[in-house]
Formats: sequence, structure tokens, C-alpha cells
Amino acid sequence: MLVLKILLITLAVIVGLLIFLLSLRAKVTIDYREELALTVTVLGIPFRILPAREKKVKVNRYSPKKMRRLERKAAEKKKKNAPKEKRKAELKAKQKAERKAAAKNRPKAPLDQTLKMILELLKIFFVRFGHHLHIHLTRLRLTVATGDAAKTAILWGAVCPTVHAILELLDRGTNLHVRPDSDIDVQVDFVGEQITADICIAFSLRVWNLLDIGFRLLFGYLKHKPAIPSA
Repeated sequence: MLVLKILLITLAVIVGLLIFLLSLRAKVTIDYREELALTVTVLGIPFRILPAREKKVKVNRYSPKKMRRLERKAAEKKKKNAPKEKRKAELKAKQKAERKAAAKNRPKAPLDQTLKMILELLKIFFVRFGHHLHIHLTRLRLTVATGDAAKTAILWGAVCPTVHAILELLDRGTNLHVRPDSDIDVQVDFVGEQITADICIAFSLRVWNLLDIGFRLLFGYLKHKPAIPSA
């Protein structure tokens, strides 16, 4: 009986802890300018997911003598492995060129179908979780450019209404918080070479909501993903 009581108490503690963890509110902050930064905050503690933290080198652990020895060993190892590294670099460059050529020739899904899929996924999200979701929009700057004026005009015609539709969907279906000093601007650049984006947005949900929506969005993507035309 004592063992059974201990097992029941342990099970109750585990279940209680699991319920507590799933009920926590998690805040996800996405910041994109030159690179993507992703931070998840739980109980006020931020966990940086992207970019990965660089390991700090503690200089006080290395004396000048030890540094010279390490540099000498590194130089000897580099000299010894030079032929192998050269072959490896050549093979890597060849594989990269092949992947680039394959990606260039691979058919892409039509842009209108891709945008339609995004809207369908947003609908799935907001119908179930919109009233639970808090979104804080700080920056949304998007410049559409392709290097070709005609293609840029076509892309702009597809992107501009979609961005407005997404913002309207966010405003109606969620608790959207936009500060007075928020920077929102979508524009076209007919002389630019590529699309540029500057985005900072944060949203918060219960942990169990995040797990639930992950599965629902996965099934929604499989259902609505655009068909890629055959070559």
C-alpha cells in the first residue's frame, strides 16, 4: 500500500507539473532585418533560439606559451590536411553549383497559390485561437523589387493587397497591439534588385495552444500547399 501511495503521489505531481507547464503563456518575438532573430520568453525568462550564441573564449585561461603551442599545432594540422581539405572544398563547391543549378531549373509554385495558402493557414489559426492571441507589432517595412520593372509591377500587384488583407485579419481576429510609433510601410522599388524586409513582431499564447496549432497548421499546409507545375 505504501508503494502504491508513493506511485499515486508521484503521478499526481507529474500531472500537476505538466498542466502547469502547458498553461504557461509563452511569448515569441520575431525580429528580421539583416538576419532572423527568434526569442521565446517564458515566465519572464528570454530564451534566444536564433541566432545561436557564440561561445566566449576566456583569454585568462591561455598563457602566451600555451597560445604559441596551440598555434603551432594548428599550423601543423592544417599543413598535414591541406590536400584533403582542398579535395573536400572542391567537392563541396561542385555540389553547391549542382544544387544551385537544380534549384534554378526547378519549377516553382505560382505566387497567387502561395499567397492563397498563407491566407488559408491564417484563417485556420484565427478561427480557433484568434481571441487567445496577443500580437505586438513594432515594425513592418517591406520593399518589393525584382530587378525587372515588369516583374516588379506584377509582384507588387499580388503582394500589396495580400499584406493589407493579412493586417486586416490580424486586426479583426486577434488582440492586435500597434503602438503609435510603430513603423508600417509597404512600398515598391522599380530599380531595386531584390525584396527587402524589416520586421519586428511578437505574439503570445499558452504553451498548449502552441502545440495544438502546430499540428493544425501542419495538416492545413498539407491540404492547401500549392501544386508545383511539372518541368
